[in-house]
Amino acid sequence: MSLVAYDVLPPPETVQIEMEEMRHAGSAPIHLAIGPELTMEKFPGCDAQDRKIRRKARTDYIWNEVNSRYLKLGMK
Repeated sequence: MSLVAYDVLPPPETVQIEMEEMRHAGSAPIHLAIGPELTMEKFPGCDAQDRKIRRKARTDYIWNEVNSRYLKLGMK
């Protein structure tokens, strides 16, 4: 799932250490893209012997799937 909601609740201009940081929500459209379920067992590179290589391949696969939907929403 990819969600674009920056205009509704953008990040604060500064980072505060204290709790209860003031945030101001706006009113704007949000964009949502839901893709097919991703499997954690079957992905490009899942047959690699090295656990670190498999983990990196799985991370790259998931990031690319989510990012491709985000880009289709017309966001940069």
